[in-house]
Amino acid sequence: MGKESIDPYVRAQVVVLHDAGLNWVEISIQLKVSRCCVQNAIKKYKQLSRFDDLKHTGRPKKLSGREIRHLKRLPKGDSRFSASKIASDLNTSLQKPITTRTIRRYLKDLGFEYVVKIKSSG
Repeated sequence: MGKESIDPYVRAQVVVLHDAGLNWVEISIQLKVSRCCVQNAIKKYKQLSRFDDLKHTGRPKKLSGREIRHLKRLPKGDSRFSASKIASDLNTSLQKPITTRTIRRYLKDLGFEYVVKIKSSG
């Protein structure tokens, strides 16, 4: 997950206080934001001459952090389910359905190895 952005109004205050001669630490104490946040606000204003955030690019993730943690708990222990079983269990608690292929991708990213069980004949 990324960093929480600060309000453009606070960024404007940071720049005004910096122009008034205050240093980063004094600004961060006065506005109750971190020193890094002050530095980034000043740097962003010098580069772009604007206070608001830039548009975020890229495709959004299908699952949120909470849903990924839920997915991580499902294949634990001896009860190793197939991706289709995990998908059906997960889809009952999700608002938007998710495919088995997406489940496999997320499990691979989480460090799980997807292996098809060999059916015993007998």
